[in-house]
Amino acid sequence: MIKKTINNFLNRFGYQITSISSTDSIYVNYIKNKNPIIFDVGANKGQSIIRFNKIFKEPQIHAFEPIPICYKFLLNNFNTKNNTLNNFALGSEKTKKMFNVYAKKGNSSFFELNKKSKWFKKHLSSSGLNANQITEERIEVNIETLDNYLEKNKIKKIDLIKIDTQGFEEEVLKGSIKSIEKNSIEFIEIEMMFENLYEKYTNFIDIERYLIKNNYRLIGINRPTNIISKSNFSADVTYTLNKNIDE
Repeated sequence: MIKKTINNFLNRFGYQITSISSTDSIYVNYIKNKNPIIFDVGANKGQSIIRFNKIFKEPQIHAFEPIPICYKFLLNNFNTKNNTLNNFALGSEKTKKMFNVYAKKGNSSFFELNKKSKWFKKHLSSSGLNANQITEERIEVNIETLDNYLEKNKIKKIDLIKIDTQGFEEEVLKGSIKSIEKNSIEFIEIEMMFENLYEKYTNFIDIERYLIKNNYRLIGINRPTNIISKSNFSADVTYTLNKNIDE
């Protein structure tokens, strides 16, 4: 039923708008690996680890989180044989880079917050913090590429990668280009931030330049809203290989 619905919609419009639950049901129906290999890039405090363990029996999760306090939380709560926890970021090259740790940890990013944005003004008003307190600290973090990580760990295929890196998504894709070109990743879920929360915001052109030419296709968008009614307008978009749609 899921496959038929996706095909019908894609044939008519080229896209499918889905909810979170229906996106997860796509993964359940299409990922046949009993122990799927899942990469959680931007793990924060393990929200997606919990999510993936709900929809798969025993996923093999590789989580990446550069913030020390969040990584410590992961170690204390998700340090199991099925989870590989990494205290570094993924990007376009192996290097070190300064990282902004914000009071709201989920917004932490390699990019500076845009103090003129509606979100910043709203957050400042509701948090009780002044502008100087929004940034807790700047730390130097290690960055590795996904391609190097796969080679080092002898991983040939990823069933699903979730990338939620607060504007750094394109850099993660750049460092994954060999795997993308070889179609070694079955599903790619990316958080797209459309509001100018940071000095850089994500757009489809930046993302799809790496995916469309390598046989990936957009199949899902969750949380449809708009930039006018929501100051922090973002959505998770899901891509998969054309062969998964055509089969």
